[in-house]
Amino acid sequence: MLASEIMDESAALMNDAGKLTWGYPQLLPYLRRAYGTLELHLFLNGVRALKEVSSIIPVTAIDPVIALPTDFVQAISMEERALGTTDGFFPVTESDWDQTLNVDSIMYWNWREEGLKINAPRIDREVRLRYRKGLTAITTENSNIPILLSKPYLSAKCAANASAFGASNTERAAILNNEANVELAMLINSEIRNQQGIKFRRRPYGAGRRARR
Repeated sequence: MLASEIMDESAALMNDAGKLTWGYPQLLPYLRRAYGTLELHLFLNGVRALKEVSSIIPVTAIDPVIALPTDFVQAISMEERALGTTDGFFPVTESDWDQTLNVDSIMYWNWREEGLKINAPRIDREVRLRYRKGLTAITTENSNIPILLSKPYLSAKCAANASAFGASNTERAAILNNEANVELAMLINSEIRNQQGIKFRRRPYGAGRRARR
């Protein structure tokens, strides 16, 4: 699904299906904001659209902080080895507090003050960081949005944002926000059910009638 498809629907929700006032350049900032809100809700509800990936990151000696990937959202686990080798990786233990040990290895990490802190090693190391990545950024109307069934929410929320912050139409924004909230609840529920392997089943016609006999 392309960003343009969502913005086409957003323009229609604002009574501008021809995009005479609300074209792609005008709607794109509001779609990005809606997309960011969706990303946060997915994260808070543990939805796997924020995929787990790994990255190998070099660590300079005496450096107490890991350089984070640009798509980083949340650290899951860490392993280490000597920089530039093919040695096996060894686990780095998550700790609730900073560790200051005068050793060659990292050994401990923790998340604090919006940074990934480590015990600063005496020599250069590299880590394999497993983390939860964010959604791919929307840059143009041709950007791909990989979340199935997200169009109703994103189009309503984009239109609500544009109505509130671009057109100062608080009445329309309120109506669209209510619609977006309903669509978001259904989207989150669908994603969670899909993760759990729960299938939607229709009740056979007449099932309720037979049960009442």
